Amino acid sequence: VKGAKVRATPVRLDFFLPFVVLLLGGVFVFLYSFFIGVKERAVATAMGAICAVASVLAIRTCANRTLDFLVASESLLPSVPAPQHHLETGVGFVLFVTLVTACLVFFLANPAKSFMENIRQRPSVYAAIAPALIGMLVLVFIPFFMGVYLAFLDNEGNFIGLQNFAEILFPSGTSDTNFYFTLGVTIMWTVLNVSLHVVIGLFLALVLQSERLRGRSIYRVLLIVPWAVPNYITALIWKWIFNTQYGPANAFLALFGAGPVDWLGRSFWTNFLANLVTNTWLGFPFMMVISLGALQSIPQELYEAAKIDGASRWAQFRHVTLPLLKPALFPAIILGTIWTFNMFNVVYLVSGGAPDNKTNILITEAYRLFRVLKNYGMAAAYSLIIFAILLVYTALTNRYTKAEESVYE
Repeated sequence: VKGAKVRATPVRLDFFLPFVVLLLGGVFVFLYSFFIGVKERAVATAMGAICAVASVLAIRTCANRTLDFLVASESLLPSVPAPQHHLETGVGFVLFVTLVTACLVFFLANPAKSFMENIRQRPSVYAAIAPALIGMLVLVFIPFFMGVYLAFLDNEGNFIGLQNFAEILFPSGTSDTNFYFTLGVTIMWTVLNVSLHVVIGLFLALVLQSERLRGRSIYRVLLIVPWAVPNYITALIWKWIFNTQYGPANAFLALFGAGPVDWLGRSFWTNFLANLVTNTWLGFPFMMVISLGALQSIPQELYEAAKIDGASRWAQFRHVTLPLLKPALFPAIILGTIWTFNMFNVVYLVSGGAPDNKTNILITEAYRLFRVLKNYGMAAAYSLIIFAILLVYTALTNRYTKAEESVYE
């Protein structure tokens, strides 16, 4: 409207205050300790105090922004009352105590001295990784602790203890989700995907390792392309491929006289297969690259000795190739399992959990609880359960991997 005054959005100084405190305090303490030289424990304690103050200010700001967003989004939350101020206070208090304790434990423990000595000896190295560490703090640790706190609240911001976890693990008849069915689908999804990734990747690596194959470098580049393309773009491409009317998948089946398949319709297995094919396409190049690098490190003398002993190709693969591939494949399988277990993009973009959320895995089910059902506490509890499952899996596989490494040492 002509002549109307435009109201400028005020700049909230509290948003920048934590970063200013952290930056100026860190620079001051670092320069003071580097040029003047004081005891490491004093410098460490000062840094810990500055980090704690900056962290609690940042957390308070994040909590305020989150609450402002939830209150302003009345169209998304028509039936949820506005959170009370004690939610903000509780989040700030819990995170403040956690971060202060972590800072004191770290900076006052024995590793603090060696840590400060390393900073003084190689300041440029730590200056280079400082942005990544700050990014990890802001993007990973702070949201994680906020999720831990939200898992013990209801939608009104009231503390309800373990009720969200009980509703997930021991669902009532009116529950909106079945954790154990979704867990079974997630395990089947992970096992099938990782198995296909390893088998296809290892097979292609063995083929590309053959000296009789011409144009090996070209094939290597082409086979890495699926891994280089962002997975959400690949997921949308495969969703088009599985389109019932215009997709190339049904066009290919028509060449053999088969009728069209409603891949993304009401069938669980066709939706699951579409997700599986898409993620297999995304995942096998990683295993191929790892296997190919490990194959090139195997001495050819071992194969020559096996041939002299009369070993067949299968015997060479079983007794020479496979044992020497294990140290490289085990970490790749662990990473691949974690990535596949949390492969949100493929399931969400290809099948969308259809039919009736049955192809959802745990991570997409947690998102549904958050985005569709607006149950933030249960979504946070779901995320913590996923974290606990992967933590146990990683600990067990690491123990097994170390046991295997001791065999080959």
